[in-house]
Amino acid sequence: MKNFPLLLLCLLLFNMRAIAQNPEQRAIQTVRTFVKWYGTNWEKMEDFESKTINADRPFELKEGEENPPYSINFKEAEKYIKSLSETGFFSEKYLGTLRGWFKEADRNFKANPQNEGPPQGFQSDRFFLTQDNFLEDIKNIDKIKITATLLKNNKADVRMYFPYCNMTYHYRLSSDKNGKWKIDSIKVN
Repeated sequence: MKNFPLLLLCLLLFNMRAIAQNPEQRAIQTVRTFVKWYGTNWEKMEDFESKTINADRPFELKEGEENPPYSINFKEAEKYIKSLSETGFFSEKYLGTLRGWFKEADRNFKANPQNEGPPQGFQSDRFFLTQDNFLEDIKNIDKIKITATLLKNNKADVRMYFPYCNMTYHYRLSSDKNGKWKIDSIKVN
């Protein structure tokens, strides 16, 4: 009985370590940390993304002239992608998909010229896929239930529900060779 407190302490420490090593918990923590980071950096990232659109407007249009159509500024798009990469939250798969998205957006701008209003594809937040005030939900991220399911090949499906926006987010993550989870995709239903 003398060793019981020591045994109990060892079991407690072992369980705490096991929880810290739990891949589902690490995947959840990755998403929670990303959401917190984005809650403080969304304006900066939104500004960064807005520079990816060539939307220069002359101060004065002459009679009969129209604004030039939107197009993608690929130099700025690469800067934006690099800034996302530097956060450590996104996998190469996510960044490659985003690069392809910018190419497709540019093709769409050329096929369907648009020169006013919100550019097609840029009407909502990139990460929360809504025009609603997702910041209300981000304020409560520590109270929001987030679940993770491990999948094959070092992948995880992480889900969370934002009550203010009334949206469920599905994050697909992959674990790199060091066991660090990174976001492959973000979807909503």
